[in-house]
Amino acid sequence: AAYGVWVPRNAVLGQMFSPVVYIKRGAKQFLRQPVNVLSESADELMVSGIPPNATVVIEGKMILEGLYRMTANPMAQAGGHHHDD
Repeated sequence: AAYGVWVPRNAVLGQMFSPVVYIKRGAKQFLRQPVNVLSESADELMVSGIPPNATVVIEGKMILEGLYRMTANPMAQAGGHHHDD
């Protein structure tokens, strides 16, 4: 049985298709965590996939997502690492 954790609706990115939250792990450590939306209220979503005591990121999650997409894009990493031996 999946258990859910209530998080603020604005902590969840991509709510319709592939919802993710960012969990704060340390001062500058964040974990991008896909979740499943189980239920919703006016301003909160119940999600599975994160521990109940997780600290989710609300402010700055778009910046984290932008950084994630830049580093996850293989084309972005192609430049500047060529060694013509």
